[in-house]
Amino acid sequence: MRAIVVVALLNALVVAFGINAESVTQLTKEEFSALRSEVLNTRATSPDRAISRVEEILVQYKDALNTRQTLRLTYAKALFQIGTDQFEDAYATLTQCKKLADELNEPYLTHYYYSYMGSNFGGLEMYELSLENYLKSYQLAVETKDESLISKSYNNIGHVLLKLYRLDEAKSYFEKFYLYGVDNNVQSYIAVGLNNLGDVAFEQGNTTLALQNFTESLAIREKENYVLNSSWSHHNLGKVHLQLENYKKANEHLNQAIDIREKYGSRIESLFSKIILAKVYLAQKNDQAAIPLLKSVIKAASDINNYSAYTQAYEVLNHYYKGKGDFVKAIDASEHFTASQLQLTERKANLGLSHYIAISDLALKEIDIIELKKKNEIISERADLARTKIILLLVSSAIIAFIVLFFFIKINNKNKQLKQTISMLNMTQKELIEADKMSAMTTLVSGMAHQLNTPLSVIITANSIMKDKVQQLEDKLINKNLGVHSFKAFIEDAKQTISLSENNSKKAADLVRRFKMISAELEGYKLTSFQLKQFMHKKLFLLAGQYQQRLSYDIEGYEVEIFNYPDVLFNVLEQLVKNTFDHQSEDMSEIKSIITIKSLDNRVEVIYVDNGPGIDEELRQKIFNPFFTTKGMQESLGLGLNVAYNSVLHLMQGKFSCEPSSAGAKFIINLPLKIDTDTG
Repeated sequence: MRAIVVVALLNALVVAFGINAESVTQLTKEEFSALRSEVLNTRATSPDRAISRVEEILVQYKDALNTRQTLRLTYAKALFQIGTDQFEDAYATLTQCKKLADELNEPYLTHYYYSYMGSNFGGLEMYELSLENYLKSYQLAVETKDESLISKSYNNIGHVLLKLYRLDEAKSYFEKFYLYGVDNNVQSYIAVGLNNLGDVAFEQGNTTLALQNFTESLAIREKENYVLNSSWSHHNLGKVHLQLENYKKANEHLNQAIDIREKYGSRIESLFSKIILAKVYLAQKNDQAAIPLLKSVIKAASDINNYSAYTQAYEVLNHYYKGKGDFVKAIDASEHFTASQLQLTERKANLGLSHYIAISDLALKEIDIIELKKKNEIISERADLARTKIILLLVSSAIIAFIVLFFFIKINNKNKQLKQTISMLNMTQKELIEADKMSAMTTLVSGMAHQLNTPLSVIITANSIMKDKVQQLEDKLINKNLGVHSFKAFIEDAKQTISLSENNSKKAADLVRRFKMISAELEGYKLTSFQLKQFMHKKLFLLAGQYQQRLSYDIEGYEVEIFNYPDVLFNVLEQLVKNTFDHQSEDMSEIKSIITIKSLDNRVEVIYVDNGPGIDEELRQKIFNPFFTTKGMQESLGLGLNVAYNSVLHLMQGKFSCEPSSAGAKFIINLPLKIDTDTG
């Protein structure tokens, strides 16, 4: 799909940059068009050679190209790099594009920067950053009032939401894109829209609707001779027919997809079609065709550093060998799978870190510019004062009125400059806050990596030990000195090693599940009206039972009805009680919690106070940070209060704080009586 997107973006690039073109200084429009056509033709046969050719042109015609032409070629280079998985190089190239686009200062040019940056992050499966950039490109598309550009932004955003498995949101964006194609009778948009809606239906388990959409999309593409795009319809139909166990049709469609993609140089996309085809062969018990095909995919993916295809192929091999009972090969495939995942994670982390460093550097440069402006203003003011003194020495008392007027104007100008300076300082303050957010993100990534490192290391070590044990057993078997005792010892060691690997795999999976809780999501929670005080009584009674009646509680205040997420509120309440028990004093035989409910206009305040030792001021500043714990990382991840904070802030549209108290720990939850569903 990425190759098709790159081609589509290139076509859009050609059209978009042809609008409002500035006058060419040296290279004529026809000469530049000829160079661009040469680059596009080169890309069709060799994307790598196309990248080199663009670099040659930029050097050879440096003085003959105007800013707009340079930007067009640089954008093309970035797209070629994205299409060949050179994501780090593409990031650097797009940074150059941003500088050129800023010089031209036209919203639609900057729109392409964010659009291609979203494609770049999406190619490396960094979907959150991809979505962030696509949303910025959408905002700029809206500024241009170009409906075609806006609809393409819908399509881009929908693809990222599909990857994030936010299917209902993805469907909504795809439908907007599809309806634009229908309303304007753009057949290519209609075909792409049907294909995308088919993807959503397939993920939702509606294979009948998916089959219908993919079939209609293919019919349009074949009628309009969209040959390369039709490969995606064939690919998706192959997936559906595999799901329906119609292996003959699946085989036909997937082979057509592979033939088209290899003919048009879309080698990466052809690998994914081959992986699905291998699954079809395995479903037909045709191992002799499936295994060599998967190995050829692995070799090709390794040659071009495509971790996604490499990982998927080894995952299929791992399941195949497990099913055959060939655990040695299954472990080997699993090791390659794990190593590839680690390499991909490292690559994501490096690019993400580079991105945040670049943003921080930009903020620092802007601060330097502000300081330089201040120095220039001071120099200018000194010069003005010197001129004023000379004037005062030369003029007579007859022009005093003129001097008074002059100073009045001067002071007024300085007031305006002061207001501008204050405005710039406010902007700098916001940028520093964003820099702090980047620092927090780095801390979060570091904490996750630290937590996952131990179970993953144990798994890798266990797999390595098991491999050595199997090799030793094989050697003894070959040398015919394998005894019953040795075989029993091997079985015992294998059980222990596998158990160790399984336990740490579960631990790693559990860590990932708990990490996901850091980002509060609405899925699974239901908005409803409920009586707050009654709800508190019911849930605290259940929690008291969980802690074997060692929890007593009082609930003060009047009954209030609110419209919010009761399950989320229960999770927050449960975390507060757990926090109280985790930090109780050794001499405490009973935990007591006092909850006070206060009505505040159209909001409500829930105050939770326990009889524990309380929380020091220094700790209160950190307790909502992810991975902060006073018990050590081995006993606690330090995510509980962070998840509770995010839940109240982002899901329940409230405020959550920890206040000083002499009686114990004191938490305040401030909620709206009715949640705003338009933003919630």
